[in-house]
Amino acid sequence: MATKKKIENWQKGLKATKVDDVLITLKDIGEHGSEEIIPEIIELAVNAKSVQVKRECNLMLKNIKINGAEPHFFNAFKNKNYQNNLEALLSAFWHSNLDASGNLQTLIDLALKADDYMIGFECLTIIENNKTQFKEEELIEAIKNIQMYLEMGHPQLELLQNIKETLSDLLTDR
Repeated sequence: MATKKKIENWQKGLKATKVDDVLITLKDIGEHGSEEIIPEIIELAVNAKSVQVKRECNLMLKNIKINGAEPHFFNAFKNKNYQNNLEALLSAFWHSNLDASGNLQTLIDLALKADDYMIGFECLTIIENNKTQFKEEELIEAIKNIQMYLEMGHPQLELLQNIKETLSDLLTDR
């Protein structure tokens, strides 16, 4: 766990005006990182003007192996300011092999409400690759929600059917 002073230095470094200073800070975070700085990395990945800084932040997020990172991602998934970058954030989450347990409904809501097929696809990928089991109640509720959208003629019927089948398989494989 990083000290409060270290985190404050990282926060300051991530807001530097020189790209090289931000990249040096990102390198230090990569070597000694802490889950407390993840929201700032996500913010920078979404809003940085420098392509190089965005790339480094996205690479860092895709390789994050820090316990406690999950809530920061799920907060970002729900953040309206990040909706244009949702696909990249979801992709980073599953690339990092983080645990989505307890957050199945959020993933289902994202898939159901997204206009973009790839957002639903990334949600499916997270569900398929989740390292621990979802609770039975979560699975049942998610299947019911998807079924309702299928019956209403959701524009991405095939994708939702795939998600529903995956959830059903997870439920029956217990």
